[in-house]
Amino acid sequence: MQMSFRTLELAERLKRENVLMKIDALIEWEELRPKLTSLYRRELSHGGGQETFDVLLMFKAILLGQWHSLSDAALVQALCVRIDFLQFCGLSLSDAIPYEATLCRFRNRLVTNDRLDDLLGSINEQLQSHGLMIKGATGGRH
Repeated sequence: MQMSFRTLELAERLKRENVLMKIDALIEWEELRPKLTSLYRRELSHGGGQETFDVLLMFKAILLGQWHSLSDAALVQALCVRIDFLQFCGLSLSDAIPYEATLCRFRNRLVTNDRLDDLLGSINEQLQSHGLMIKGATGGRH
């Protein structure tokens, strides 16, 4: 994905002071990719069906939902309006946002394939190696 000037400007505005940007920089996301593969039938059959979202994007979105105690609908809304959520997931302002049903199905695939706990453990290990731990986060609700 090529970044637009607008996306670069938004990334510059966030800088590295944003907690999510700090976490994003600390985690070796590509090391998690093998644990996320083969969750989609399309991926297994090498074709057919609707184009899927990148598995790391989806996993990052699921993490945001957990960390911020968001329903799938609230997570989709946050992805539409929160610059830091977009950046964390690797999305630009012009990229499609997963629907709530897509997020729900992805989470269910993680659970059904017994991968969610292992992935969360990997994230926690990486953060703990940097002296960090995520207990949860609160959103700015008005």
